[in-house]
Amino acid sequence: MSDPPHSPGAPSEPASLILRMHTAGPDERIAILHDLLIRKATVCYTPDDLDRITGLLDHEPRVVELALQILGNAALKKGMLPADRSRFREKLRYVLQRFRSDGSQRAIIRSAVHLLGYLCDPAVLEQLAYDAERF
Repeated sequence: MSDPPHSPGAPSEPASLILRMHTAGPDERIAILHDLLIRKATVCYTPDDLDRITGLLDHEPRVVELALQILGNAALKKGMLPADRSRFREKLRYVLQRFRSDGSQRAIIRSAVHLLGYLCDPAVLEQLAYDAERF
């Protein structure tokens, strides 16, 4: 099942949802991310869509976790990355710094490390060294 056709120039339904996330409240934002995850096999993101999702990496932990799942699926399974890769790296490194000492957020750390590994970023080794000393 694919997304229904839409008029030329109009954003697709997933793109409309992604745009709406930035003005939505926390609960609606989480619901939109869940909807996008459910349809991950049929949704094709553009690099600009992924840039917008990257912008969610400084939100509350549940939003960060869901955004990382979408970004991870796009990168690791479909080979699609955000257009602004340097911003993507910065945001992923920020996620590591923000959550590294919170043992309850290991899923977030794992997802960020996987994506940074995909990008061959040295922050992966730094995080592994940090974890080796503490966990």
